[in-house]
Amino acid sequence: MQRMIESTEYEVVGLVTTYSESKSLVPIQATPIEYVRLQAQAMELPLLEIKMADQVSNEVYKNTLLEGLANWTVPFDAIAFGDLYCNGIVEFRQKLFSETVIECVFPLLIEEQIDLSREIARQIINTPIRALLQSINLKHLEEHCCGADYDNSLLEGLPECVDPCGEVGEFHTFVYDAPFFKTAIRIHRTEQERQTYHHGREMNMLVQKFEASLP
Repeated sequence: MQRMIESTEYEVVGLVTTYSESKSLVPIQATPIEYVRLQAQAMELPLLEIKMADQVSNEVYKNTLLEGLANWTVPFDAIAFGDLYCNGIVEFRQKLFSETVIECVFPLLIEEQIDLSREIARQIINTPIRALLQSINLKHLEEHCCGADYDNSLLEGLPECVDPCGEVGEFHTFVYDAPFFKTAIRIHRTEQERQTYHHGREMNMLVQKFEASLP
């Protein structure tokens, strides 16, 4: 988001997210859709919410996403993604929009190297963008990392095999304050919960639950 806001080529006009129709959560990240709404309110941007059934095929995902975007009342001609690596997901997204006039933008795209990812992580922290680790993959991280602030102390303690930006699914974050927020989101951490996802492979996740609100 910071890169797109600073861009002289693009103007950010809105946000888009998909979420589980049955659980009202953003898939994998386990972010409640109402908290994504708070982020949009904090940025004073319209949010397009696209409902998805659980465990949909790529074809159903594509059709549902494109239909939602086609019916959005906000005029736009490009969509930006936060992917870092060309490890299949970038190509998937490009193919998804190949038959449309929508441009895919990847402002963070780099070579798949830990040092480059660590530099982006430092930039995020120093901006400063404040976030917590909302969910972690227990295959890669210890339980104490769940709910921790995404800061320099956390980065220094990550195992060498873990991508500093969590780009390989090691963890997912929730941003609660940033320069592009008009006001910070107040958070209060509560309980943690284990969840299992089957996203091509089984993933055992630990999720930090929390209460969130705007002042």
